[in-house]
Amino acid sequence: MSDVFISYSRKDSEIVDRIEQELDKYGITSFIDRSAIDLGDDFAEVIAKALFECQIVLFVWSENSNQSENTANEIALAIDFEKTIVSFKIGTFKSDYKLAYRLVRFNRIDAVPFNEDKIVELGKKLSQQLGKKLKDKSEDKKADNVQERDNVKPSIDKSSPKNADESKYESSYKFGKSALLEFDLPSAFSDLLEPALNDYKDSRELVAGIVDYRSRIWSIPDAEFDCVEKQADNGNSYAAFIMSCYYKNKHVDNEKSYKYAQESSEKNDSFGIYSLCKCYAIGIGVEKDLPTYLSLLKRSIKAGNNRAILYFAKETLFGWSTRPNPLKGIELLKKAVEANIPEAYSVMGQMYWEGNHIPQDMDKAVECYNKAISLGYMEAYNDMSKLYMYEPNTFKTKDPQKGIEWLMKGAEYGEPSCLSAIALCYYFGTGVAQNYSNALKWFLKAAGAGDGFSCYIIGVMYYYGEGVDEDDKLAWDWFKRGAAMFQSNCFYMLGVMCRDSNSPEGKNEDCIKYFEESADLAGGGRNDSLLGLYEIFRTKELEDYIILKDSSNFQEYSWAQKDDKRAMKYLKRAAENEDAVAMLKYGVILTDIELPYSDEIAGRKYLEKALDAGKIEAAIRLGYLYANGIGVPIKLEKAKEYYKKAIDGGAGPVADLEYGKLIKSQYDDDKADEKILEEANVYLKQAAEAGLKEAYEPYYSSLMLMNLSGDLSTSPNHIEAFKYLNKAVESVNSVQNLIDRGVFHQMGIGTKIDIPEAIKWYKKASLRNDKTSPYNLGEIYFEEKDKGIDNLPAAVYWYGIAQKRKNESAPEKLEIADNERKERIKEIEDNIDVSRLDEYVKLMIPLEIYEEEEVDSYLRDFYDVCRRRTDSLPMLNGIAPEYVECKYLPKELYSLTADWIGGVDAAKALGIRCDRVINDDEDVFPYCSMGMGRRLAEEAALLWLRIKAKYPDKFSGVTILDQVQLLDIAEREDDLNLQAVLLSVVSVALSIESAFTTNLKLVSEISNNESLQSWGDAFYSGTDDLVRSYAIAKQLYQQVDSAIAKERIEAIDNNVKLYSED
Repeated sequence: MSDVFISYSRKDSEIVDRIEQELDKYGITSFIDRSAIDLGDDFAEVIAKALFECQIVLFVWSENSNQSENTANEIALAIDFEKTIVSFKIGTFKSDYKLAYRLVRFNRIDAVPFNEDKIVELGKKLSQQLGKKLKDKSEDKKADNVQERDNVKPSIDKSSPKNADESKYESSYKFGKSALLEFDLPSAFSDLLEPALNDYKDSRELVAGIVDYRSRIWSIPDAEFDCVEKQADNGNSYAAFIMSCYYKNKHVDNEKSYKYAQESSEKNDSFGIYSLCKCYAIGIGVEKDLPTYLSLLKRSIKAGNNRAILYFAKETLFGWSTRPNPLKGIELLKKAVEANIPEAYSVMGQMYWEGNHIPQDMDKAVECYNKAISLGYMEAYNDMSKLYMYEPNTFKTKDPQKGIEWLMKGAEYGEPSCLSAIALCYYFGTGVAQNYSNALKWFLKAAGAGDGFSCYIIGVMYYYGEGVDEDDKLAWDWFKRGAAMFQSNCFYMLGVMCRDSNSPEGKNEDCIKYFEESADLAGGGRNDSLLGLYEIFRTKELEDYIILKDSSNFQEYSWAQKDDKRAMKYLKRAAENEDAVAMLKYGVILTDIELPYSDEIAGRKYLEKALDAGKIEAAIRLGYLYANGIGVPIKLEKAKEYYKKAIDGGAGPVADLEYGKLIKSQYDDDKADEKILEEANVYLKQAAEAGLKEAYEPYYSSLMLMNLSGDLSTSPNHIEAFKYLNKAVESVNSVQNLIDRGVFHQMGIGTKIDIPEAIKWYKKASLRNDKTSPYNLGEIYFEEKDKGIDNLPAAVYWYGIAQKRKNESAPEKLEIADNERKERIKEIEDNIDVSRLDEYVKLMIPLEIYEEEEVDSYLRDFYDVCRRRTDSLPMLNGIAPEYVECKYLPKELYSLTADWIGGVDAAKALGIRCDRVINDDEDVFPYCSMGMGRRLAEEAALLWLRIKAKYPDKFSGVTILDQVQLLDIAEREDDLNLQAVLLSVVSVALSIESAFTTNLKLVSEISNNESLQSWGDAFYSGTDDLVRSYAIAKQLYQQVDSAIAKERIEAIDNNVKLYSED
């Protein structure tokens, strides 16, 4: 098995031989086909086996190999085997585009011009990647004593005291430090490792500066850590720290990372304590525990760990886990700078650039960045580029070309964040022409160098098809790769893909764990994930506020039960992280005194912070608080200031609406100062004209109060009011809108007086369980006799409804109207006036029958279904269409039928003529039609009039309304036929009245549910008011596209099949 497989063209054999010699100096074995394949061997099999077993594939890329089919196949196979590929490019030539595309994400060394030094450089690079060092020449003379190079690893010299200054460490220390300044991280790690394991000078700090960063440790070959792990297992506390970082930042294994950090900490190693505190900070191998994290962080600082000082400074400045404390953070940062930590200079440069809690000073920022670079912190090139590229805090573009120059300097060292930043320039077109292909090329380089953010962007490009074909599988793979680097944005996107059913692997509910992983990490995805979790668990009602509706993203998820309490915990965390959207939402919800989460004082503070963070909508809510005295004293002028700030800040029509409503609220009906209304209407009109539907009602109701003298039907203000009332009905359709529509038609406001139209809209409002509209209907039917409307039964009915709904004026009017109704009934009965039978039936059962145009469309749909023929169902064959129409729905139809037929037969025995209405052979189960119900009522009334005519003395002073008295008479009656007739009349009257009332109850209670499936469910299972009807249920379900509806239809068909078989 060879270390390196060399892919090349035979025309370049001399160069390949020289490369092999150079690699041999490091003990690196090479596979070269011409010397490794014997005569008779299967060429393809040997090549494939060698590629599979090697550690690195070296492609000698020349003009000769560029067009070679063999080398192209070897590269393709190496990629399939997921091998590390290093291309050594010789000379200048036009690259084969397919080959170049395959190799773009791998390391490349350009040998232009080609010379001996380039081969030496190649040998050094490959040895670093393989963890090899130059062989000792004395070992060549004593071959018998030569050990394998992999067994010669750094070890602790137990005879050496700490901080030993023996020359054997000094040389490695100098080489390593020099390599670190050149950002040659593999060489630096290799040279500094042994001094660090033996605590030589500041080598421990230097090595920590490599392994503590994910992007840096990524470049160190895994082989380097084999000996370190052995040292850690043998008790070396610093080796245990390194392995904790390795399993935290490179080869992720949370349990092992925690184990090694704990072992190092137990030996009181300051680096081990530092690593352990980070485990507790984000929950690596242990439950997240902020108090323990902070305690360990402070303990590490006391033990003299400078990196812990820097970490604590950043924690205190940026508030990753606790509230920010900028003043203390700057103080700690200065200590980290005094300790000469390279990154500390870069962070301090950022503070000077932004003017963040210290005076802004560009010269000092540049000085800090340059110092960081001089100490080998090449990431500062990226920070320096921002200083030239963007304005601080606003990030408006300043001098992008200058910024790119600094990025290119960092890219020369292969620094990942600079590579990624260059990619972003191409991605967004900053300082260069936008070019997704170039962006992807640089992102791939950055990702290959260990940049997790680049993995995120590559995933985004494949997910949304930016410059590449959409590919969810590739997107998922890149997000997973970035997640392995603890990139919070990648965890967030994994969650998004699961939530939106675009994941090639995960389930919908897996999004919760990915969002929570992201939320526990610092980074751009944290707050997005917290808000994502909030949206999953919140109910729709939690954001029922006009200023939040535009930003609402409400969804129902079958795999997640709504839980506002849980949702609020996520929202609170995002708000505490100072996310502007979260602070706005959290502040609004906390200031709702009707909710159990309310905390007006805290809510106001979050709203103020949201406003400071640029969410101008927060000013609207703050104005509302001062206008209504929520958490603050009522201060109308303060409220106006906030509303005006919102308007001037571009908050849009919502700000106009709230400001207009506040002004309108100051209008006094007694003073009738129309100037107030005129001012209010300026803002209400702006909101209404902008299409804000919530503004329609305040605007038209304000216009309605103006110019109340004269002809209201032709007044421009009232015509405008009627226009926006119609808009409100079309869009909002609130109960008040429906009532107002009735009022406008009844009184002729902005339109002609139209009483029938007013009745129609009052009835629509009444269906919403309103108490004003039924009273208004009663008034129309009882008091508008001069306008040709005289419907006493309807008046009694509507006054009765209004009384049930607690309308204060209804009881008195109901008593007056009902007394008149009873007088009319007595008059008809006393005169046995059959000509008034229609009026008599209405008076007997005072109900208002809805016409179809008076009910909402979904009820019309329901009635349409109920009128359809159902002859496709065997049990209903032969039933006439009118019997399927069911506006009147008696519960006990069999009892009603039996009572009526018995009464008819008894009446015949007494010599009284009566129509049976229902014949014995008619199957009316389960519902009778509207026509049949009406006929039953008429025949029962007619039968009663005929009984009174036949027995005038017996029933003197008794009307059909005196049903209890009639039952008492029947009980004492000796004539069994007369007794049967009386019982039948009372039973039918009560049943029909009950049927009509049931219909009203159904319409009133179910009308707000627009789902035909709900009606189907009621008929499928039966309710207190409905007997079960599979026929009607099936017709309703057939209009519904849902799994439940389909299951129920199948169940109904199966029942019908069983019925037919029986």
